[in-house]
Amino acid sequence: DGTTPSPSHGTEVANGTRLSLETDTTVKVVGYQAITISPPGSYIRVNAEMRPQPGMLKAPDDAMDDISTTNIKHLKAMGDFWFEQYGDAVVALITDRYQGPSLDRIDPLTGRPQAYQPH
Repeated sequence: DGTTPSPSHGTEVANGTRLSLETDTTVKVVGYQAITISPPGSYIRVNAEMRPQPGMLKAPDDAMDDISTTNIKHLKAMGDFWFEQYGDAVVALITDRYQGPSLDRIDPLTGRPQAYQPH
């Protein structure tokens, strides 16, 4: 129906499923829980802040309703950036050939995924 879901109420999509947005804090907590309980080398979190950084000089607008040609190009470029950073590791992980560390989000200062170091 064109409505934007809110973090507290969500919105119903075509198939009756309830879609809700989580707060940034909740997403970080869930990501942290997932990476810490997963065996080392078995978790890859494909994620980056939506801001300019090495490898992605023009970040997309994070507004859900920005469907401009320019923003679509920036979203596609972000997907290419993600694939460049994570693609080989993700393919190796899902084909049971990955031998690296668990990977977390991209560090916006370096433009590279952060290897998870258990504490």
